Amino acid sequence: MKVIVLGLIAVALLTADAQAQEGPGAGRWVASVDCPADGEILIKKVEAAKSCYEATQLAETCAWGSSFDVGLAGAAGAICEKDFKKITKVDKLTKDHMIKRCRDKYKKAEGTLALSMHSFCNLEVYKFWSRIYTPVET
Repeated sequence: MKVIVLGLIAVALLTADAQAQEGPGAGRWVASVDCPADGEILIKKVEAAKSCYEATQLAETCAWGSSFDVGLAGAAGAICEKDFKKITKVDKLTKDHMIKRCRDKYKKAEGTLALSMHSFCNLEVYKFWSRIYTPVET
C-alpha cells in the first residue's frame, strides 16, 4: 500500500515538475546545446556533464529517435543516479516500480523509436529521483 501511495505522490511531483519547467528560466541551458553528429562524441559529452540537468538536457535535445538513444539516455541516467546513491529502501521500491511501469508501457511496442521512448521514460524516472535527492542551491 505504501508503494502505491508513494507512486501516486511521485506521479504528482513529476507532473508538477514538468509544469515548473515552463516557468521563468525554463530551457535556459538548452539554447546553447551543440549536438555533435558523431554518436561516440555525443555520448562522451553526456558522460562529461557536471549535473543530471545538464546530461538530460543534452540527451533530450540531441536524441536521434532510434535505438542509439538507449545508450544516450543510459549515459545521462548514470549521471543522474549519482545524485541518489543513498536512496532509502522505500524510495528504491518506488523507483523500481516506476521503471517497471516504463517497461510495461513499451513492452508491446516494436521498432527503434519504441526503444528510444522506453529509454527516455526510464531517464525521466532517474531525473525525478535526482531532483528529490539533490539539495536546493541557494
